[in-house]
Amino acid sequence: MLSKVISNFSLSFLHRLWERTTETQIYNSITFFADVVLACCEESQHEFQWLEAVAPTSSALTCSVSHVDWDCNLYISTIPHNQETLRIIQSVLQSKYAGSTHSQEDLHWTAGEACIAQFHLDKMWYRGMVLKVLDTGECIVKFVDYGSEERCKPANMRKGLFLTEVPVQCLTVQMEGVRPITEHWTEDVLDFLHKTVVDQVLRVNIIQARDTFPLPVNIFTKSGLDIGKMLVRNGYARGEERINV
Repeated sequence: MLSKVISNFSLSFLHRLWERTTETQIYNSITFFADVVLACCEESQHEFQWLEAVAPTSSALTCSVSHVDWDCNLYISTIPHNQETLRIIQSVLQSKYAGSTHSQEDLHWTAGEACIAQFHLDKMWYRGMVLKVLDTGECIVKFVDYGSEERCKPANMRKGLFLTEVPVQCLTVQMEGVRPITEHWTEDVLDFLHKTVVDQVLRVNIIQARDTFPLPVNIFTKSGLDIGKMLVRNGYARGEERINV
C-alpha cells in the first residue's frame, strides 16, 4: 500500500516538477516530496506492535520465570512451548544482527516503537519496545519476550524487525491473594522474590482463565512449596482472601 502511494505521488511530482522553471520551486517540490515519503515511512513503523501473548489453554503449567516487575507481576514462559519458540527467535535474531553495524536511521527513536535491541550482559539480540527516550538519547527498552527493561544505546538498537508474525512469548501473571505489607512493594521484597523464582522451573495453576493479563495464579516449586503462602508466612507480604462474587 505504501509503495503504491509513493509511486502515484512520484508520477504526479515529476509532472509538476517538469512544469516549474525556478530553482526555488524545484527545491520546494523536492523538500515537500521527501517530507511526505519520510512521514509515510515513520507512520508505518510506529503503527506496528508485536502481537500480544496468547493465553494458555491449560490451567496447569510448567514454566520458568524471567522477570519480576515493581508491581510484583511475574513474567513466565511455559515449558516446553514458549521456550522452544524463544530459542528459534534468538537463533534468527543472532543470525541477522550479530556483528552488525547500525544505520543512521537506527539512531533516532520515539516512545512506542518496536525494535530489536542488544542486551548488554550477553550481547544477544532480542525483540523490544521503546518505553521512553531519555535526554541523553538513550532509550528505556522493554524486552517483550521476557518482561525486563534496560537502558539501551541507539547504536545497539535496530529498526529492521523480524518474526513479526510471532506473538510475545512471555505471559504476565500475578500471585492470587498476595499483597504488599505497605502501599507498594518494596525493593528488598522484590529482590528476594526475584532471587527465589527467576530462572527456576515452577508449577503454575491459573485461578481464572481470561484473555487479559496479568493472569491470577498460584505458583509452586517443584517440591510443592506455595511461593505466595511462603511470602505471607515469613512477613514479606500480607494475605488477602479472594472474594467470590
